[in-house]
Amino acid sequence: MATSASVQGGEAGSDWSPNRKLIREIESIPEPVLVYLPGGRIAAVNRPARQLADFDPVGLTILDLLERYDVRHPNGDPVNPGDLPYARALRGEEVIQGERFEMRLPVGSIYLALITSRPIIVDGKVVGALSIWHDFAEYTRRLSQSTWGDASAPSR
Repeated sequence: MATSASVQGGEAGSDWSPNRKLIREIESIPEPVLVYLPGGRIAAVNRPARQLADFDPVGLTILDLLERYDVRHPNGDPVNPGDLPYARALRGEEVIQGERFEMRLPVGSIYLALITSRPIIVDGKVVGALSIWHDFAEYTRRLSQSTWGDASAPSR
């Protein structure tokens, strides 16, 4: 079965690169997924990540994306790359609850992301990080609907 995920091999000194099983798994996730190598280079992405970026970011670094999309904290403060979920995952930490960020898309709109990240561990060594960029605006919309019901429905 062919996959549409983009992939780049490991960096110098690293033998690991995303395998077909991982690629199939990230393609099954409906939200943008990015796989990072140590150093922050993007090794693989799924179709939703390419659609969000409006190009294929494989081979770029997270610093390239931060600059290109003016990624910031929700209060407008710039981000510290070492504190980003992917960087924490590369240090072995799981960022399960996620962190919110804003990024300006090529069309000028703002994408509110809730980013979760996990380390990719092979033979006891962190060889990469997997990050999912959840659509925070969509999440809050769904939460609001489930909490308050359909606001357009007449009250009784």
